[in-house]
Amino acid sequence: MYDTLYIEESLSKIIRMLADMNIQLKSIDNRLTSLEKKTNRQPLTEAETRFNLINTSLPIKTLQEITLFEDLITTNENAVLQFYVSGHLPKDNIYRVLTKVFDDSCAKQCSWKGRRNNFAVMKLKTINIIKDIICSSHAGVTDLDFESHGAEWFRFAKQRISRKGKNGQNP
Repeated sequence: MYDTLYIEESLSKIIRMLADMNIQLKSIDNRLTSLEKKTNRQPLTEAETRFNLINTSLPIKTLQEITLFEDLITTNENAVLQFYVSGHLPKDNIYRVLTKVFDDSCAKQCSWKGRRNNFAVMKLKTINIIKDIICSSHAGVTDLDFESHGAEWFRFAKQRISRKGKNGQNP
């Protein structure tokens, strides 16, 4: 009776709601743990609470988590990305931030423009936020600079995974 598309859409909505609830529960758990450890400490500030909400979702390990994270930062007013950029070279900062946001296993399935049946990341809100932060932190960094460094980082994800495996680390 029910159309398969309707069922798939409903299931997708339920999964998104569950993921959002899971993120909120992790945030609450982190806050409680922090309060238990430091009973003399003052309550968490609003900025700390926001950072915990985002931080529990990172690094993103699957393509589904990308969609859920995008929904989180789009729909949840308490979710704010807070990346502190430090250092001299924009390329290093781009790599550092992308490493914190995307796990290599996820990055391996992505490419900047989505070529070769990969997930396209260039239009993600997360990427745009990172780009704005990097470009505003480093004078002279253009959108093209950011895109070329970002695309390069995603392109070498498979190589990073194989290097981790050879060094005896878990990929």
